[in-house]
Amino acid sequence: MRKELPPQRRGRQRWLRKAHGVLRVIDAEAGKSCLGFETAISWNQGGPKGPIGDRVPTGDRGPTGTKGPQGDAGPGAEGLVGYERVSFTSPSDSFWYKGYAAACPRGKHVIAGGYRTSGTDAFHVDGSFPEDVSWTDAAGAYVAEAWRVLVRDPQARTDRNWGVTVWAVCAK
Repeated sequence: MRKELPPQRRGRQRWLRKAHGVLRVIDAEAGKSCLGFETAISWNQGGPKGPIGDRVPTGDRGPTGTKGPQGDAGPGAEGLVGYERVSFTSPSDSFWYKGYAAACPRGKHVIAGGYRTSGTDAFHVDGSFPEDVSWTDAAGAYVAEAWRVLVRDPQARTDRNWGVTVWAVCAK
């Protein structure tokens, strides 16, 4: 049976009798010492670091937690508002170079654009891009966001009529 030392006696010196394996605890601070046939021993000393233990398999996944509350709406939560497609069709003539734009209405932004030619299948596109243009509507002049297309007949022939339609996709 092992007897625990009272708190005030812990950390006292212990002695082991070699012949019989009997443990005798003494109070070295009170002048007690080992007998000739005993060996001093002490606890609470760190030994060398032991080897790393074996890896064990991962346990089963725990249950899913409860769903948290709905978060606040972030910026741009409205999505695409005021979607509109506007277009401009050039005159059908024999001029070899055409540059036209389709402008978004006041207060809207161009988000995409494109073009289509008519009267020819041999043409070269020098540009298809968004740009700001000076524009006038019923309320007066303003700077509009637009889609511009630059198209030419690479052979510069003037013996046929052709045209281009430009469109802009606009939204607020």
